[in-house]
Amino acid sequence: MKRFAIIFCLCACAMFTWAGHPFTFHVKAGAGTSQFWGQRSGSDTRLSYKAGVGVTYHFHPVWAVQGELEFLSAGGNKHVEGVGQADMQALYLQMPLQMTARLAVGPRTAFCFGTGAYWAVGVGGKSSGELDADFNGRPDGTYRFRLDTFGNLANGNMGHRRFDGGIVFSLVYEVHRFRFGVEAQVGLARVNRQLDYILQNQRGWHYLPRNLCCFFTAGYRF
Repeated sequence: MKRFAIIFCLCACAMFTWAGHPFTFHVKAGAGTSQFWGQRSGSDTRLSYKAGVGVTYHFHPVWAVQGELEFLSAGGNKHVEGVGQADMQALYLQMPLQMTARLAVGPRTAFCFGTGAYWAVGVGGKSSGELDADFNGRPDGTYRFRLDTFGNLANGNMGHRRFDGGIVFSLVYEVHRFRFGVEAQVGLARVNRQLDYILQNQRGWHYLPRNLCCFFTAGYRF
């Protein structure tokens, strides 16, 4: 865990160092929704947020490469009939890397389109909910819990894996130096295999959730 934290810090320092012509630097923050998708893994959405810094390398009047370092929350609210309900929050440090195209629509306004990939490492988060009496086997009925999202179920955690990755899309409207965007990221990594093992043994079906997040963001380009 410490090793990955050091890598993220070094990448952030590199962004600051490189911010200059033909590089530009920006900050942003935003809010939106997150949920799970995948086999038997669809969930209700929960409020999500992100904040980050980024650097863009402009190698062409239109085309550029953009890298960012972000902190965000993800997760979902899942209810399974006969099993129970859980609201799972996961906090990540992530690095999206995108190819972007900037299309000017005025002297100081432009639309920026981007797509690429992201890699993330989990750094915290809590999951809370309840298990139905017929699933937990407790004679006193429903069992309520509040656990750390990341870590082994055997150690009293929710079983989430710390690593995530997938594809990301962005659309940004830039006026002067202010940036207003819409972003979406689709996780391709299965973020929890331990719950899948339990539900497959006890219910005979898979539970393989992946992250899906959408955000509205606002930022400033230096």
